[in-house]
Amino acid sequence: MTSAATTFEWVRVRVGAYRNASSFIEWRIQRELDSWLGTPYGLGQRTKGVAVDCVNFCTAFLDQMIGHQTPTEIQQLRGDRCLTAHGGTAVAMKALLSCYRPNTEIRTGRVEPGDIAVTGPKGGGPGHVLIAGVRANTWFHATPNGVQMAGSSYSSDMLPFRIFRYSDKKSWC
Repeated sequence: MTSAATTFEWVRVRVGAYRNASSFIEWRIQRELDSWLGTPYGLGQRTKGVAVDCVNFCTAFLDQMIGHQTPTEIQQLRGDRCLTAHGGTAVAMKALLSCYRPNTEIRTGRVEPGDIAVTGPKGGGPGHVLIAGVRANTWFHATPNGVQMAGSSYSSDMLPFRIFRYSDKKSWC
């Protein structure tokens, strides 16, 4: 995996000339992320307020934003194990991204609210996913202590590997 830029610049959601749409989408993103705060961690779970893991947190968030009526299930994944088992992250992310097209890998460091980051420990491979919040330098993720909001330097032991963006955020209106 190639590394994403390690310095982030938060930018507004871009949906063409629709400034009001950008504000509304950002409001929806923040409302959805905030509604998950405190949800306990549960491997292979995705029920708000009950339990969720990091992969299912991302799928639940994207499903809500896109308006999927049926939860997206990624058959190749078994809980979070794909992100903690050696070699599993590439398969996991490919499966995740194939369910949410169109998407783009972001290599510029310009982060929009709702972008998905894949991170991992220094000296190791990718192992965790996070969602960019609306406020600059904030990330939301499912941790062993539940869903939390953290800053860009949430852990000095973690490095960003890739950032992905769902390319049709206008559909989130």
